[in-house]
Amino acid sequence: MTGITQEMPSRNPLFSPASPAAAMSLATRQRDFAAAISRASILHGATPEQQARESAEEFVAIALVQPVLTHLRNTNNAASPFQPTSAEKNFRGFADAQVARQIVRTKQFPLVDRVAQQILDHVTKRSPGALEASA
Repeated sequence: MTGITQEMPSRNPLFSPASPAAAMSLATRQRDFAAAISRASILHGATPEQQARESAEEFVAIALVQPVLTHLRNTNNAASPFQPTSAEKNFRGFADAQVARQIVRTKQFPLVDRVAQQILDHVTKRSPGALEASA
C-alpha cells in the first residue's frame, strides 16, 4: 500500500511538494477547511480591504450561490441506480458550500466588489480613523 502512495506523487506533478500549484492548492484547501470549521476570519494582519473582500466573498457564496447549488442538487431526477446514497446526501451541504466558495473566488463577481465596498463604507462611517490606523 505504501508503494502506491509513493508512486502517485511522481506521476502527477501537482502532488509534488515542490510544485507551486500544489502548494497554492494545499494552502487554499487548508484555508477553506479552517474557515468551514471555525467560521472565523483567518486573515491575520490583513488590510481592511482584504478583510472586506473575504467577508463579501463568504456572504455571496452563502447567501446567493450555495442556495442555487442546493436547489439544483435537490431537483435531481436520476434513476434509482444513479441517485445519491445516504452518505452523499449527508455531505451535500458541505460540498455545496465548498463549490460555492470556489465559484465566488475564481469568478470576479461584481456583486462581491459592491458588498466589499459597502462593508468598507460602513466601517469608515462608524470609525473614520479605523482604516488609517490599521494601515
